[in-house]
Amino acid sequence: MIIPTKKYVILGSLEELDDFFAEAQKKGFIEFSGKSSRKHAECTEAKKIYRSIKILQQRSLVKEEKAPASFSPIDEAEKIIKAHEQELDLLEQKRLLELEASRIKIFGDFDLEAVADIEEKAKRFLQFYSLKTSKKAEVQVPDELVYIGTEYDLDYFVGIHKEKVSYPDFIELTIEKPLGLVLCDLKDVQKAIED
Repeated sequence: MIIPTKKYVILGSLEELDDFFAEAQKKGFIEFSGKSSRKHAECTEAKKIYRSIKILQQRSLVKEEKAPASFSPIDEAEKIIKAHEQELDLLEQKRLLELEASRIKIFGDFDLEAVADIEEKAKRFLQFYSLKTSKKAEVQVPDELVYIGTEYDLDYFVGIHKEKVSYPDFIELTIEKPLGLVLCDLKDVQKAIED
């Protein structure tokens, strides 16, 4: 005899799920399939719900007193997945901004527009360089380069030239945003992640 069945995904906090399973066990007409059994989701809606549950399991949640008047599990799952993807994007932005800040902080915070204005008026180019500290003994540092400091096994220099110059073994650094703006962007991204 074939008995028609339906498949449901049950959502709730661990405490609520424990209570639900205890009550369902007493009734005895529900069969539960765990993670080790067949695939949970065969349709895209179930996959979305399952993915949102996996995302929520990694977080500490605040219990809401009242459920919204019109609660749609699919809509909620889509919101959770979208928020998670936005968070991943923001975390990548944060990582890149932190790298940029650590790369340029040794030069300090300065106004790039003022530098461009000075370069135009003086007909000179301001260039930033780095050199591995281990190579410093092997390489003759040109006299026209001004030593700024050492960080993360790199020595940093600034040069003011009539023409753009590249030196062997030196890496030229381009600074597209001043440190102050990079740090402001980093704060904005951090706040967006918290939100």
